[in-house]
Amino acid sequence: MSVISGFICESDYYFEHRVVVHSEIHFTANYTAHFTAYFAAHFAAHFKGNSTTNFAAHLTGNSTTNFAAHLTGNSTTNFAAHLTGNSTTNFAAD
Repeated sequence: MSVISGFICESDYYFEHRVVVHSEIHFTANYTAHFTAYFAAHFAAHFKGNSTTNFAAHLTGNSTTNFAAHLTGNSTTNFAAHLTGNSTTNFAAD
């Protein structure tokens, strides 16, 4: 706001107020509507296309091989050891 001879210039105040209020309303309405429409269409389409094909294939390929191997290697050794070490001591103490 500009000050002219000790008085606040009313037009500057009005301008700042209108710009802020208008931009907030515009942002809230249009930006939200834009992202709602964008995500509903594009994001859903992206996941429809990728999840159905690539993510399922990713799960099939990785889970069957790598995740099972991960479970076999880690669960048999580390998780059992974790249960033995922690459960016997900490869980019983708890």
